[in-house]
Amino acid sequence: MYNSFGGKLDGEQERQEPILGAQRELQEETGIVAPLEALHRVGTLEFTFDDDDETQREKMVVHLFRVHVIFTTETCDNPSLSTKSPQPPNSIRLNPNTVKNVSTNTSTIPIVDENDEREITPIWFDDWCNIPLHNMFADDSIWLTRLLMSSWSSSSSSQIQEPEPFRLNGWFHFQSGGAEVNTLLHYYVQLA
Repeated sequence: MYNSFGGKLDGEQERQEPILGAQRELQEETGIVAPLEALHRVGTLEFTFDDDDETQREKMVVHLFRVHVIFTTETCDNPSLSTKSPQPPNSIRLNPNTVKNVSTNTSTIPIVDENDEREITPIWFDDWCNIPLHNMFADDSIWLTRLLMSSWSSSSSSQIQEPEPFRLNGWFHFQSGGAEVNTLLHYYVQLA
């Protein structure tokens, strides 16, 4: 199954400031070093599962962040980029050859990090409509598509504007059986 970049918050500081965990996970899984101002918090997702004892049911909380990345082989110190290639504020300009383990091959093998833990294998899709939502967790087709539709827009050929403030909060309750069953029983999504 495919999944987005992410992971668990490490330590008390990341639990207090989830943006630090998002920054770390993005670097670990892609090699992209994003300054904190480039990470835009867009929402929170909560997950519950029928597998859990109802009296002790804990929710899994996911903090959503968006990073706008512009892939280019031109150097960032090239002064002509400001007029030729407008970019949204707080975006990151990267050479695609410098991003760790990114592939367009959807049959690649998952990455295992130095602690012998399974990591994500980044796959690049030029058009988000080609993301294989049918091979992802059932909630992804609901929230991820809404997030991706709230993209940056261009008001003219020379100026790119940030989108209207976007918040996506959701709750998803899964049937017993985990990823093998991958069935949502209930969900609620609030867009603001």
